[in-house]
Amino acid sequence: MGNDVHVVDVLPAIAGDTPTLGGAMRRRTVLRLMMTPFALMAACSSDAIDPGPRTIATINGKAHPVGPADLSALWAVWEPADGSPPDSVELGTDGSFRIAVTTASEQGDLRIGGPSTTSYHPFLYPFDVADLAAIDVVMIPRVWTIQRGEYAGQSVQTSLDIVVNDNASQTFYSYFQGQPFPWAAPELYFLDLMSWRTDALPAKVALDRQNSDRDLTAADSSAIWQALDRMESVFGIDLFEPIVPDTAWWPVPTGPFEGREIPGTIRITAQPPGWRAFLHFEDDGSEWEQDLGGWTAGGRFDAFRVRQRYLNGGVLVLGEFEPFRLADGLIAWQTVMMHEMLHVLGAGHTCRMESPMGPCARTAEPSRYDVAYFEILWEAIRLQREVSTPFGIMPAVIGERRLLMGLPALPEMER
Repeated sequence: MGNDVHVVDVLPAIAGDTPTLGGAMRRRTVLRLMMTPFALMAACSSDAIDPGPRTIATINGKAHPVGPADLSALWAVWEPADGSPPDSVELGTDGSFRIAVTTASEQGDLRIGGPSTTSYHPFLYPFDVADLAAIDVVMIPRVWTIQRGEYAGQSVQTSLDIVVNDNASQTFYSYFQGQPFPWAAPELYFLDLMSWRTDALPAKVALDRQNSDRDLTAADSSAIWQALDRMESVFGIDLFEPIVPDTAWWPVPTGPFEGREIPGTIRITAQPPGWRAFLHFEDDGSEWEQDLGGWTAGGRFDAFRVRQRYLNGGVLVLGEFEPFRLADGLIAWQTVMMHEMLHVLGAGHTCRMESPMGPCARTAEPSRYDVAYFEILWEAIRLQREVSTPFGIMPAVIGERRLLMGLPALPEMER
């Protein structure tokens, strides 16, 4: 090839004068350059034309809303952990998004949200960018209109902090632990979110007379079912289904309560000291668990475990059918019955909203807040199972606390 000469037209040959952007006239000419092949390659790859930021990775995702699909004004943002500028894109009308990542940081936070007037709690969670080639997330509403039951049509302003931040072991939705595992560093945090799947309801309910320390009469059964029917009326859903037990079902107990759960069945029995609830979990592979990076009040920490477990049974131990004395006064036994059955459905204790589940603002039966937060949880779980994603309630908890309230990611970090 030696001294071969190549003629390159940088601009096409256009005869005559043409206007420039400023409106002036200039003569267009043909620029001919004599170049060797290597010089031509160098010219084509020169920095004279800036191609813009280089895409390092691509995040592909879709947001699935709980409730009416109003995803307007929502953006997906990748915030690199090293402080590099974020990359972002507006969500499509169907919730889909595709972010071209232009920074080399392998870790960061995925955030989905918008102005404070948007309909959903912001999503916020730490990831390795390599895990985001395809991701589905569930968006939790900031206002929920109750769908069924006696409160249907009423709207509740939701706060996920309310249902996860009461004290370390008693919250309406979830149970946080600051030092949960002997094999883990003290900074490991753990969320255990428990609920029934709605397709597993109504739960079968059986009176276990065989293991009761007193006779459960027909009148007892009638009183129990009056309380359970009242719960169903409030929720507007078939929660419970009476069955006649086969005594061959009951396993030989290994202790006062251990070994007595029957999958898919809530057993009601009477034993001292009475009025207690025990839960049974599915063992069908539906539980998910994930160790991820996370946050502390002052920065990131390395270990974060999340677990979703589905309830499908339990034991409710009856006390006496008479007013129940607590520190804040006498409570009707029907209220105690509903309290324990809400435990079996997955609720914990709370002092931050009106509910039968705590002494601070106790109600005699489930309140509109109980119903609203259960409906949200059930719908979120349904969506999560439908699209096979673990990302529902928890990223919304973190998003609300960090982005809307300016608090640490999880309540344990405040203590």
